[in-house]
Amino acid sequence: MGGHFDRFFHSRLKNKVFSFYGNEVYPAYLRPNTISEFGKTYINIHGCIFDHDDEMVLLENSGKGKEITLKTSSNIELGDSFSAKIIEGAGTVNFESDLTGLKK
Repeated sequence: MGGHFDRFFHSRLKNKVFSFYGNEVYPAYLRPNTISEFGKTYINIHGCIFDHDDEMVLLENSGKGKEITLKTSSNIELGDSFSAKIIEGAGTVNFESDLTGLKK
């Protein structure tokens, strides 16, 4: 399985947003030097503490055609009204999560 893997274990996350952007954010003169094909990204968040009240944007994917798989497990939410949110934008996010707001 090819792709980019990120793992976050036993961390404290308060205002962290994972943001993915496409080449369209670069000025025209830089675009010839960018990667035209995005590989799939896998993110695993396990055993972390989410120290945030209210809604928290956890992941934003505005990269056109960018595909991300997110898995979260064994996490702790400290805020009474905590709710995680994903913004897909022009990309795709597949997820399996234990977090409020993302549980299916």
